[in-house]
Amino acid sequence: MPLLERPREKALRYGIATLTNEEIIALLLGSGGHQNSAIDIAKNLLMDSRGLYGLGNNDVKQFEKYKGISSAKALVLSAVFEIAKRYQEKQSEANETTSFVGHEFLFKKYLPRLANALEETFVLVILSKKRQIVHEINLYKGGNNRLNISFREIFHRILLNNGYYIYVIHNHPSGDITPSKKDIVFTSELSLRCEKVGVVLLDHIIIGEKGYYSFNKEKEL
Repeated sequence: MPLLERPREKALRYGIATLTNEEIIALLLGSGGHQNSAIDIAKNLLMDSRGLYGLGNNDVKQFEKYKGISSAKALVLSAVFEIAKRYQEKQSEANETTSFVGHEFLFKKYLPRLANALEETFVLVILSKKRQIVHEINLYKGGNNRLNISFREIFHRILLNNGYYIYVIHNHPSGDITPSKKDIVFTSELSLRCEKVGVVLLDHIIIGEKGYYSFNKEKEL
């Protein structure tokens, strides 16, 4: 590759923003292997992960499967994506006191971690009477599209944090945000149980690669 077209030289000469996704990843890798250049490895990573969102959910062991990526390079890639996720989460936290906590807000907040996660993850968000977030926790992480949550654990967390409103959020690793029959039954049962104890289920949000499904928005609550 001509000197001025190499990622490092190009970034120094024209600015980091001029680099493509492949070039930025190649810059992080520093060099390739005997058979593939850093650019080749970067292209393979993005193609196999279906873009940056998917790539950001890889762990160190998944990065190490690629020829030319050592443990040190895998750690660098994982660290960069973790910083990006934390940065976006901190932006959301900074807006919590001034922004309305609704399905759109929570979708943007949890998109980086859930959109392309390989395992289904269930998040409980508890709000006070003033609709301020007082507690957030991952209650489940497991197989594809198998919602397996303990109602007892949900209400235990609500009680501990003096919750008044709640949101529940989970992802579909398949990318399809259409609620399954289990999702619908779970949501209906949770809503009824909340009513009995004076807690309000504001929404159940399903996050996927191309967007989200809101039970509230779709008039299912």
